[in-house]
Amino acid sequence: MVSNLRRDARRAVACCLAAILMLSGAADAQSAPDSLRHIQSVVPLSGPPGTVVSVYTENLPLQATVNIGVGSTGAGFEALGEGSQTEFGEVSASVRIPASASWDKPLIVIIFNGNFSPTGLSHPFHVTNENGHVLRRGLVTNEGADCVTMRDGDGYVYGLTGETENLRPGQALTVEGLYSESGDCGDLGTIQVTRFVLDG
Repeated sequence: MVSNLRRDARRAVACCLAAILMLSGAADAQSAPDSLRHIQSVVPLSGPPGTVVSVYTENLPLQATVNIGVGSTGAGFEALGEGSQTEFGEVSASVRIPASASWDKPLIVIIFNGNFSPTGLSHPFHVTNENGHVLRRGLVTNEGADCVTMRDGDGYVYGLTGETENLRPGQALTVEGLYSESGDCGDLGTIQVTRFVLDG
């Protein structure tokens, strides 16, 4: 019974994630419906599997049990631990990014209640390999930044730096590079490209 509940909950969270990311353009979790609020602080927001992240937020509804996990579009979630709320609703906890996390897909930190119903979602956590690199597949876009941009298969937009001057909007590509939360591309997360391959 419990395993069925968790399985159904995983499916529900996967659907919620997909819908929210599509509605928000995957770039602004604060535009999610009020029942799924934005987790205010996840530190750090990138690192290899095994990274311990600190989660803090004070804008969630009061609930008896607070569970914390990670998930990605199309893959459901993995529960990582429990947290607690103060009488004013703050949640503070630390969780470890699973060893199975892959550097080619970002994760979302999720807070959900005792019935495994999600109540809060974070900005994406970027899993890196041992060199600090991420791998992304997507399309070159023109997002109005001061550098070349790409939108990956999950809808996240990145600025690309390096030898990218020959890239044109609409090209499908796979890029590998060093990820940083801020760089030379305004407010966008930036990938300093070490290699890219045009797809198709």
